[in-house]
Amino acid sequence: MKIAVIHASAGHGHQKAAESIVDSLLFDHPSVDVQLLDALSYCPRFFANSYRKTYEIAVRYFPGIWAFFYWALNIRILQPIIQFLRRAFNFVFTSGLRKHLRKESFDVIVSTHFLPAQVAGRLRNQGKIKAKTFTVITDFRVHKFWVNPGTFRYIVATESSAVDLARVSVSNEIILNLGIPIELKFSKTYDPLAVRKELGFEADELIVLVTTGSFGLGAIESYIEEICRLPFKTHAVIVCGHNASLMHDLRAKQFTQRTSVLGYITYMEKLMAASDYAIIKPGGLTVSEGLAMRIPLLITMAIPGQEEGNKRYLLSNDAAIDICEKRLSDVINDFQKNPKLKNKLMQRMAEIAKPDAVKDIIKVIMR
Repeated sequence: MKIAVIHASAGHGHQKAAESIVDSLLFDHPSVDVQLLDALSYCPRFFANSYRKTYEIAVRYFPGIWAFFYWALNIRILQPIIQFLRRAFNFVFTSGLRKHLRKESFDVIVSTHFLPAQVAGRLRNQGKIKAKTFTVITDFRVHKFWVNPGTFRYIVATESSAVDLARVSVSNEIILNLGIPIELKFSKTYDPLAVRKELGFEADELIVLVTTGSFGLGAIESYIEEICRLPFKTHAVIVCGHNASLMHDLRAKQFTQRTSVLGYITYMEKLMAASDYAIIKPGGLTVSEGLAMRIPLLITMAIPGQEEGNKRYLLSNDAAIDICEKRLSDVINDFQKNPKLKNKLMQRMAEIAKPDAVKDIIKVIMR
């Protein structure tokens, strides 16, 4: 069997989802012929760079404008016009990807971003490829950009996502509620004390993990200061992602309790296993990893649009706390004084977590 797993390198979550699928495929089926593709690498360089930069600049500097377009592009009555413009736009700039998909004659094409999903679905709909086309939606609610004629199966994270698709006339027969694919290391069981020892953390610290997404978005100094003021022996662990200037600035500051400032790391599962709480931006992959690791999620700085949808899903299921609405110190104090509250939150997280999503997705792909 010949398989293509395609992402687009605009936002880190789509790439991580694709990589987790490829890694799991090769682990379970080492003889399979699988290609991990970045759709933008087959587009003109100026277009690829603009595509990446437009997203990053919009969410970093113009979130209100991003929110408006996210909303406007999801209006049902406008979809015929939007779909026409998308097809024309993609026809101009994705010829390299179309040629590759036709040349390679894949049996299965899995897309973790809506750009390659649209390209592959259209080719299949036109009869130009015979591959089964799977679209893996990497958020907890579905934007209409993910919906494309020619899609063989949609893989969604929640029942509410399936409802979103059904509302735009997608047949229930081609919707699979399997979850968002995450690396298998997040589904393992860890000994928190052993991991703390490995990382050089102390056993009696209250550890709060602070992540700001792969872009390192957001002003987090106030959270660190609030953690340091807690009436416990605390340790704030901050992951700045690719934001080198944020990392440099935070390392230059003096805080009243222990603080570790990290850049982009590849051992998030160990940090989650060692920590008592995680302050996160609610990206689909990060949320799925946190749910799988059963670490209480304190969510903040949601990007308007997809992350707002993820936040609403979590809050509606009592599976996270929004610390934009409540003081961080009050939340942690309440949990520490009343362990039943914390246990209730973790139980709700366990009920909606899908730690084995990638395994279930592989089973469907390989049928």
